[in-house]
Amino acid sequence: MKQTTLTVTENTRLADGIYRLRLAGDTSAITAPGQFVNLKLSGFFLRRPISVCDWSDGELTLIYKVLGHGTEAMTGMAPGTELDVLTGLGNGYDVSRSGEHPLLVGGGVGIPPLYGLAKRLTAQGKRVTAVLGFNRESEIFLAEEFRALGVEVITRPVSTVENGLVRHNPGHLAWELVRLHAQRNIRLVEDSLRRTPRNRVEK
Repeated sequence: MKQTTLTVTENTRLADGIYRLRLAGDTSAITAPGQFVNLKLSGFFLRRPISVCDWSDGELTLIYKVLGHGTEAMTGMAPGTELDVLTGLGNGYDVSRSGEHPLLVGGGVGIPPLYGLAKRLTAQGKRVTAVLGFNRESEIFLAEEFRALGVEVITRPVSTVENGLVRHNPGHLAWELVRLHAQRNIRLVEDSLRRTPRNRVEK
């Protein structure tokens, strides 16, 4: 963990209630995808924990959802705003334990840390598939960024609106996972057969 001061360079709305926050400064304590940071906000006692979406030397990308007064206040942070940040929190993902065809599954604000993970897996030559769940179509974000990495992306709603009421239906996503698992197994077998030389029968 490291306490540092980071400066806002971007604070952009991506979808309904979803914002991307880019910060410049010391990111040396962030060493693995899946880690998070704690932001100290002016006027609020408690820090806000936000998962790391992506990072590089000197830049940090966070994606947050407006859920209360604190995150609502964050939407007003203009470029140049300085933040007291605890960085490098959490263990993150161990990418060395991945197979050749990793399947990433996340929903809503659980998706951003998967982007950093997918970025590093594809850099290792892995064939990544990501199933991204959203409440509704207007909340879809990062799908194109995943595709730009070469990731196979499947987006599915996990809720529907009936008679003005939002009804959560995680079965949509569960069924998609079952179907995807079957399709992937078939594809892997086909790929294996294509790579296996046919036995030549000599007369």
